[in-house]
Amino acid sequence: MKMNQKQLLALGISMMLGAGMLTGCAAAAGGSLSKATGQGNAAAGSTSADASDAGTEADEGTSAADVGATKTDSAANIDAGVDSGHTTISAEASDYVMASPDQASVNFSIETTAKTAKDAQSQNAKQMDALIGTLSGLGVGEDAIYTPDYSLYPTYDNYGNNIVGYKVSSTLAVKDQSVDEMEKLIAGCTDAGVTSISGVNYYYSGYSDAYDKALDAAVKKAAQKAQVLAKAAGAELGSMVSITENDNSMNTDGSGYYSMTSSEEMSSDMKIIPQDQKITAKVTVVYTLK
Repeated sequence: MKMNQKQLLALGISMMLGAGMLTGCAAAAGGSLSKATGQGNAAAGSTSADASDAGTEADEGTSAADVGATKTDSAANIDAGVDSGHTTISAEASDYVMASPDQASVNFSIETTAKTAKDAQSQNAKQMDALIGTLSGLGVGEDAIYTPDYSLYPTYDNYGNNIVGYKVSSTLAVKDQSVDEMEKLIAGCTDAGVTSISGVNYYYSGYSDAYDKALDAAVKKAAQKAQVLAKAAGAELGSMVSITENDNSMNTDGSGYYSMTSSEEMSSDMKIIPQDQKITAKVTVVYTLK
């Protein structure tokens, strides 16, 4: 069918209008799609951010949990150390008891010289027997007498070349005698012919009981000192871990020494006065702290 000019013009305009509508629709559709896509991307971004935040929170939560676990372990170790008694405090103290000696010991010596060794020994034995008899007469029992020293040696001329004789020296020790009887004992043995007296020592027969008292006082003093140290350190004293008894001593200051070279020089009215003794105990105590 043939169209005139007007009809062709109308058809062209109609086609142009249709194409424009299609383009507009497409554009509109594209815009909606783009908007939808943007919303999708925004949603995806939000999801990604949420996931990232969640991951961060999870990491932070794990980190906090690790820190908490570390603190808990550290506290447990400290507690375990205290409970095991590893944290301790020690204190040392001493105390003493004064005692008046009531017993004494003394050494009597006799020296004899002769041309021969046999004669020197024989003379010494006779004088020693006489001394033992004197001691027995003064009330000294056999169990309180013993010989701590005995010697025999030659004597020489002034040039030291030739032997001119022999000397015997013997010592008789007397122990466990009453202090009150010592002066009479020494005077009697002087008259018996001893040539020297030495080693007059005094001691207390109740030493064991006196030492126990000093030990008890030392332990109490050490415990008190530990208490003061713990308080100063801002802690409390726990249970006792150990207690050690340290060196102890019985001071014998004032022990007598009496020595003369011959019986003629000895005075039978001499005086020996003993001094009080200090009986000391020392301890170290260890306590836990809490």
